[in-house]
Amino acid sequence: MGNKEFIDKGFSKISHHYEELDKTSSLISWMRYRVRKHLKKHTLPKSKILEINCGSGIDAVYLAKKGYHVHATDIASGMIDYVTSKIETDNLTNLSCELLSYLDLDKLKPQKYHHIFSNFGGLNCSSETELKSVFNSAYNLLETNGKLTLVIMPKICLWEFLKIFKGDKSAFRRLKKNGVLANIEGEKVHTYYHKASSIKKLLSTNFHDFKVENICFLAPTGNRVDFPKNHPFLFKILSSFDTISNKIPFLKGMGDYYILTATKK
Repeated sequence: MGNKEFIDKGFSKISHHYEELDKTSSLISWMRYRVRKHLKKHTLPKSKILEINCGSGIDAVYLAKKGYHVHATDIASGMIDYVTSKIETDNLTNLSCELLSYLDLDKLKPQKYHHIFSNFGGLNCSSETELKSVFNSAYNLLETNGKLTLVIMPKICLWEFLKIFKGDKSAFRRLKKNGVLANIEGEKVHTYYHKASSIKKLLSTNFHDFKVENICFLAPTGNRVDFPKNHPFLFKILSSFDTISNKIPFLKGMGDYYILTATKK
């Protein structure tokens, strides 16, 4: 329960930063484009979507404006305040929101959704034991042949490993078995990194037809927010390795993030 409190406080404090990055960072814009392109490919028009750890509602609003029916949830009250404001400002009748941890998804029963979506590492705040429970709840909330799309931070991130040449001791932090404590605006949030193979194993009882796609296999991690703008030619070369890596099975699930979509059995 302690991590819940720290997540609420930390991410509420940082909600304004998410909004600013979405407007100003060329790297974050590119990463969101990649996620949305993948999501569109695997989501039927006018689907009913549940977004967990929705943040300030950036993706939820985008999806609602594309004609999907979206219910956005997050544990951080500061994030949900942003979503509520956006719903009112844009009069989005097909978007609703709720202050709710993804560890408490069973509270949404008997609602059903065609797609459940989690973007940019929100699930990295949970251990595999907790995720197993989350995935069981997701299964019960999905319609027949419903889909689950998760964007998760893996253990293998080549860009981070390169920091060892600068003497940065955090270069291999993702490999720590029991996770690390991330500093979110002064709040210590326990963070875990998950291999795609581990997530597939947790999902395999209830899901199949896995699709995995890397984001930033060699391109810079999301905190290098202006890299594409400052180094456009180099970024074009580095980001092209995402396409290459996604064609090689044993490289899938590496990078700053990976996208994993699975279909309910």
